[in-house]
Amino acid sequence: MRSDDPRLRVRWGKPGLCEDGTRPLVDREALLSRFVAGPEGAEHIRRDPDLLVAHAEMAREMLEQAHRLLRMLLGPQVDAVRVPSVFLYSSVEQLVSAACVNRATRGYYDGAIHVAAERDLNESLLHEYSHHVLNQLGVRKPMWLHEGIAMLVARETWWQDRRLGLHDWLPEGHLPFEALVDAFPHTADELFAGAVYYQSIAMVFFIRVRGAQPDLGALVEQLARGQVSPRSAFAYAAGREGRELHEAFRDYVRILPVASLPGAPPEGRGVEKGRWSSGPGGE
Repeated sequence: MRSDDPRLRVRWGKPGLCEDGTRPLVDREALLSRFVAGPEGAEHIRRDPDLLVAHAEMAREMLEQAHRLLRMLLGPQVDAVRVPSVFLYSSVEQLVSAACVNRATRGYYDGAIHVAAERDLNESLLHEYSHHVLNQLGVRKPMWLHEGIAMLVARETWWQDRRLGLHDWLPEGHLPFEALVDAFPHTADELFAGAVYYQSIAMVFFIRVRGAQPDLGALVEQLARGQVSPRSAFAYAAGREGRELHEAFRDYVRILPVASLPGAPPEGRGVEKGRWSSGPGGE
């Protein structure tokens, strides 16, 4: 993959994840100015006027749960993270029209959390809060770690569906590990996004199960301090390099998807309730 591939541009902090010179379909600022602040204790959560107060209250509860889950996974460093601004959209169509993301997007993070309330709200909040925490801790990359942790915390299971074809592709056709440092699925085409998400969760599970440094919290801390670079993080945590790393990863991913993996989400939800109920998509 070329280094100037637009799919390899991390866009945290860009409003609507739009690059300079590009704009969403609708006037984003005008749309968000209509959003209503939540009730006491949830003032940081703004919702489309068509949504109920209950949506904001539910979002607040899910953010609290997300914080607890990430604290369990990454340790007390998570407590330094500030409360995020959250925008609840009435529909996926409304959310997508006000951003530069792919059509399958359910939510995204650009310094604030943006999610559609009509579908997978709880899962989307857990996922996007993970991006918020990592960014707040000073870890903007690698993207495989971002997406893998977010999918783990959100207990996503769509990737386990063999009908997507990802399980058969990954052992031999996976994306270069170095590409997963910058691969930004939110704004990429849906097929590429699907490959990035699937490989990201596989890389995180690989580290947790067979890595030399399986502690994700310690890895995040080392990345934040500059002790480990985003480009070397996977090899460092895996304790392998080059062909040895490729072969170990290939052998491991042949057993995916398996619900009994340490840290893996349980069976029972299925792809019809996942982020991609109609096929590969974005975040």
